[in-house]
Amino acid sequence: PTANWQWDVDDFCFYNYELTAGTYEYTIADNATPIANTVTSTFVIELDNSHFSFPDNYLPIESNTSLPDATYPNTFYTFEKGIRISNGATLTINNSEYEFGPDASIIIEPGAKLIVNNTILTNSKYCAPDFAFWGGIEVWGNNSTHQWPDANGQLQQAYLMLQNNATIENAITAISLWKPNDWSTTGGIVIANDAFLRNNAKAVHALRYENYHPYNPAELMDYRGVFNNCIFEVDANYLGHEIFYKHIDLNQVKGLRFSGCDFKLSPDAIGVSDYNQAIATYNAGFRVDAPCTTITTPCGSYDNGSFEGFYKAINASNAGSTNTFSVEKAVFNNNTIGIYANGVNNLSVLFSEFQIGKNTADLESCESKGKLASGFGIDLNHCSGFAIEENYFTKATDAPTGTYTGIRCKDSQTRYDIIYKNTFEGLDYGNFAEGLNREDEEDDHDGLEYLCNSNSGNLVDFQVSTYDPDLSPAMIRGFMGYVDDYSAGNTFSQQAGVDWHFLNLGTQQIDYWWYSGNAVEEPEYYCIFGPNPYPDPCYFTPYSQAIENTCPSHYGGGGGSGGEVRSLSLTPGQFQETELDYMTALNGYNNVKSLYDNLEDSGNTPILKSEVENAFPSDMWQIRTELLGISPHVSREVLMATAEKTDVFPESVLFEILSANPDELKNGDMISFLETKEDPLPAYMIDMLEQIAGGVTYKTVLKRQMANFHARKSQAAHDIIRSILADSVFDAQLYRNWLDNLGGMGADKQIIASYINEQDYASAQAMLDLIAVYYDLTGERLEAYNEYKIFTEFQINLALENRNIFELDSLEIDYLVDLADNGSGAAEAGARGILEFAYGHHYCNCLPADSAGLKSSVVAFDKAEADNGLLVVAKPNPADTWVAFNFKVPSYVQDAVIEITNVEGRTIYSFIIDTTEGQKIWDTRNIDPGIYFYTLRAGNFSKSEKLIIK
Repeated sequence: PTANWQWDVDDFCFYNYELTAGTYEYTIADNATPIANTVTSTFVIELDNSHFSFPDNYLPIESNTSLPDATYPNTFYTFEKGIRISNGATLTINNSEYEFGPDASIIIEPGAKLIVNNTILTNSKYCAPDFAFWGGIEVWGNNSTHQWPDANGQLQQAYLMLQNNATIENAITAISLWKPNDWSTTGGIVIANDAFLRNNAKAVHALRYENYHPYNPAELMDYRGVFNNCIFEVDANYLGHEIFYKHIDLNQVKGLRFSGCDFKLSPDAIGVSDYNQAIATYNAGFRVDAPCTTITTPCGSYDNGSFEGFYKAINASNAGSTNTFSVEKAVFNNNTIGIYANGVNNLSVLFSEFQIGKNTADLESCESKGKLASGFGIDLNHCSGFAIEENYFTKATDAPTGTYTGIRCKDSQTRYDIIYKNTFEGLDYGNFAEGLNREDEEDDHDGLEYLCNSNSGNLVDFQVSTYDPDLSPAMIRGFMGYVDDYSAGNTFSQQAGVDWHFLNLGTQQIDYWWYSGNAVEEPEYYCIFGPNPYPDPCYFTPYSQAIENTCPSHYGGGGGSGGEVRSLSLTPGQFQETELDYMTALNGYNNVKSLYDNLEDSGNTPILKSEVENAFPSDMWQIRTELLGISPHVSREVLMATAEKTDVFPESVLFEILSANPDELKNGDMISFLETKEDPLPAYMIDMLEQIAGGVTYKTVLKRQMANFHARKSQAAHDIIRSILADSVFDAQLYRNWLDNLGGMGADKQIIASYINEQDYASAQAMLDLIAVYYDLTGERLEAYNEYKIFTEFQINLALENRNIFELDSLEIDYLVDLADNGSGAAEAGARGILEFAYGHHYCNCLPADSAGLKSSVVAFDKAEADNGLLVVAKPNPADTWVAFNFKVPSYVQDAVIEITNVEGRTIYSFIIDTTEGQKIWDTRNIDPGIYFYTLRAGNFSKSEKLIIK
């Protein structure tokens, strides 16, 4: 019979859809010499029409059936259109290889099942032009219903199972868990065990679906998407016609699990984006873990999953979502960035290994901005509530010269977070805290803390820095260690050539406690004590502590007071124990805070502040006595108000009051205020106050106790919140209750996100409208919040219009681009997340290059002129109840004096000068009004001026 032929140089394919089973003869002839050059042979068709491919339609599967086994190359089947499995039918494919043309796909309708067992599903190797990709498997769903069987045992979603070395290769999207471009069909189910997903432009795509309990739609449940011991790979055989960006693409789904899976990208693959990723998510939750391979308890070994060769192995972005992710016992090898999290709260990374690769993709862009293109083990941007514990960070084997950073935490703005018990070896930076890593800039209890981390061979173990001091000050927690009276427990690099143990380039004091019984716990290189010392001030003070921190495991063993092994999902007993830990710490905190508040400003800051602000020069002595009597419990607000009243309080009296309240000087903003206010303090006084700031008072002890209780209650709240999120059934109300217990604006934003997830937009909007007033936001904080509010309302409007981030118009995209380029805070991070995930934009995450902010010089005395190196100015002049003499003499002068004389030339008072610069106060309350003269005498030189007493 006449056949339809396709001819290739080396091989040939034959399609004829009318032939029946049988043996056929074929002849291949050279057209130039048809008689002399012919080959004749036979071929066998073993299938009848019901099993062969169809040229214009899918092979229909309308009942439970199995396709015949086919083993390439002896027998193999090619589908030009594909297979379509109808609702209620199950198709099983065993021990075979099936090929699909460029227009082919497998469609599993809702309620249908496909089981692929030890079978390869691949492209048509010989018949497709240029060996084109095929469409892959579409697992159609129904986004209005759950993923569980109904009362009749029937699923409302399509179901795909891959098992026993089942392989999908050379597909545009190997597994689409929806009908592409039909947003109502999300929710397809996939269960994969021991499967291979090889050389696909994308392996898995899942989006916009919420599973729920079949008998209670209010109870949200994990997505039924599980991959056990699977390999996701792009190697040197990748076809390259479609650009590879990512293996896993998740959007607005929760709970997909990758257990013991390996993700690989070969450097020899062509057609790969420079910014490739293994797992890329937006507003999605997932889990990466390792199954136990022994039957012992505790487990003796695990099947660790791995990520190798990616720009970002895991790239997770959130903007207004409760979803989060966890990574446990995974190996990250030679990735530029192991894990990048943008705006994701309550994530966890535990017991994993990061061998960091060089960042070549961002090198040119970062260097053009005067910054560093660093590789990162973990890079966190606007994330809080995280658990990063017991991981190992180092350079990849044979890593070339570059910049390598273990963990960067940028702008977390957290109430309290710990980076705990990790190991950093042979890196440029072990830990890099960038920007504002605490929620309340004025509360030293808040912020990021480093405990029990081990460092060796790093150039810098810990650094606190900022990318722009005008946008985000460099701040972490002001107390490092001292939780339950234990030391911080960090150890520091000891090799020759280490640059810094702890470099704080911020302007906020860090009090650091180390265990005196272990020499490697002492921070020796910090601020002015480093090999390349930065100038004063040095906002880092180490304290020797007698109690050693034994650094017990938090997750994985002994995490609670009962010592029971715990995981992210707490048992009922552990949950109750953690609640008790929270309540005990909360009560302790409230008791100490009550005492602190009663002592601060005698319990009434507004009245004391008003008294200072409305004072006259004649009130100076009385208010001075009152403030010194309250010290060291004078608040920052009252001290700043006092410093502003330069007509009432002379510099030496202000210095006396400030010196009596050293706790408020530990924040560099206070020092900066004193330096830059309209009538700044002299530089020598600033230098002395910076040294006084390290002092310990009763107020210091109270603040440390509050910090201790704050850390304990916050950690307990975070443990419970992470447990709620790790549960397969999500209790939104319990989640909100514990966010409320945690407290703070960051927690309130997460509550807003939970309302949005529930489509309760009225409650979300009500909280959005209240926050700015409740937290009394002003200035830059108010601007950043307003950006966040508008951005959140933008997302709410999208949802109300039943649109998603892939359906934005050009004006909306322009808005996001402007916000990403010029915005700040959470809104900027969210805009970048959308643009990168949905529209292919890329933003370099450069590391700030080292820089020391030199202290601006301040003129000590207002436009005063020096005579022969002498300088003396009386203020106020005329004076009433007091006058201050500011003076300066040459350093070589041994004896100097200030004399006050009346108009008759009689000396009525004098001061001995024993420093080269300073201020003396003269009490004039008992001095008669009139004209006087003051003279500074130093050696053979003198300088005189007139003084009027009213």
